[in-house]
Amino acid sequence: MPNPSAQPSALLYAAAAGDASQTRRLLNKTSAAPSIPAAFFLALQNGHADVITLLLANAASLANATLGNGCTPLYTAAAKGLAGVARALIDGKAHIDTASASGATPLFIACQRGQSATADVLLAAGADATLADKTGATPLYVAAQNGQRTAVETILLRRPEAATSGLEQPKATGAAPLYVAAQKGELVIAACLLRAKAQVDQLTKNGASPLLVASLQGHSTVVSLLLSSAADPDLAAADGTTPLIAACSSDACPARPCPARALLGAGATVADAEGNVTRSGLALIAAANRWQDDDLIRLLDERLPEGSPSSSLRGSPDGS
Repeated sequence: MPNPSAQPSALLYAAAAGDASQTRRLLNKTSAAPSIPAAFFLALQNGHADVITLLLANAASLANATLGNGCTPLYTAAAKGLAGVARALIDGKAHIDTASASGATPLFIACQRGQSATADVLLAAGADATLADKTGATPLYVAAQNGQRTAVETILLRRPEAATSGLEQPKATGAAPLYVAAQKGELVIAACLLRAKAQVDQLTKNGASPLLVASLQGHSTVVSLLLSSAADPDLAAADGTTPLIAACSSDACPARPCPARALLGAGATVADAEGNVTRSGLALIAAANRWQDDDLIRLLDERLPEGSPSSSLRGSPDGS
């Protein structure tokens, strides 16, 4: 077997193996200089922070070299969750917020992939948590979207203002992190965002609230959480759909009566001031009978004005 120390590529062997002692010795040789960039990228790919520190001392510009798609070494470290490497690069003067071709910063990709320790290193070093990618999504949004609970907690611990910045909205939908957490039934993430003072009734571009989408998806625990945080049970989307109508819209989820019951208990309107049954009330009457939910029908009877159709619809499969 060839002796690596006798080969022109000896520095590459040492960097790839994470051998800091051998790397230090080889860097003292002038013949090592041409191999430093390749050695650096080998150390980066293999997560060898000590070796990266040694190589940057001899070629500082590598800390901000551009890889494919405009990615920097720090972006690569963030994507891989190499917290020690990220720290070494930052100490080597890497630019913290340089974005990729898609507009994603190192913090963005770390949060998207749930690399919480690396995200914490970046935030501690001053990474901007409000920088969005080209779609308008921020690190907090993608962490919530991907169910990365620890990443959400990390951002909110370091940058609690991120929950209320008003910038957490992809351009296409206008959905805030709380909305996407509600949509996916991420109770812990929703609770974290609400503790950080996220706006409970922030609407998407089509006027949908977090409560409406949680009701639509049948996420009962999230619905209860939002209602306990003073979400408006009657806040309708642009097409007039209320959370109660959304909760009654499908039989796909066996738990669907539960959001409806919580909304009714929170005061969702089922009849107007003149005693006329509202669209929400009619939807709930039909759903209660469709679900054959006698308890819900009883609750409706208590809320609806005398002579309403709730009892007469008992047993009707479609509420017609």
